[in-house]
Amino acid sequence: MTLEEVLRPADGDARMHITDEEMDLRLRDRLPADRAETLEAHLGGCRECSERMADLAKAISRAGRRGEEPLQEGERRGGLRLACDDSAQLQVLRPFSPDRIQVRILNVSRGGMRLRLRQAIDSGALIQIRFKNSVVFGEIRYCARSGGEFEAGLLIHDLIPNRVPKLS
Repeated sequence: MTLEEVLRPADGDARMHITDEEMDLRLRDRLPADRAETLEAHLGGCRECSERMADLAKAISRAGRRGEEPLQEGERRGGLRLACDDSAQLQVLRPFSPDRIQVRILNVSRGGMRLRLRQAIDSGALIQIRFKNSVVFGEIRYCARSGGEFEAGLLIHDLIPNRVPKLS
């Protein structure tokens, strides 16, 4: 089945839109690369679909936060931070951008990450990070210049191990 077959007309409009199922597969990195490219090209030109995609990403993120323990008063972040230096790809989901940004993961904890990147990202942006065999959804909490680059704090909303093969 092609992406075009899965796209549906909205309210009799000749313009085609992406189904929630396809969006969910894309967010979970389960969509084949060629279909993901077609979907992202559509998202770049369709405000309705890019807003639905961002809403779906936010819903997935909220679902991942259920059962989190609240931070103690005065505490801004929780958990032990482990230093690392891993390469990853970041994509901003809200506001949507089809661009993938190379980042370095500097440290990680159960609830967050510190990232190094070459460009600033607005606080509050919902993002997706792909690294190793996982996909992480989260929210940029801060982004500050550090030398010639930027460092950003990420609040992790959900982590999806990529153990299931992509659909073909």
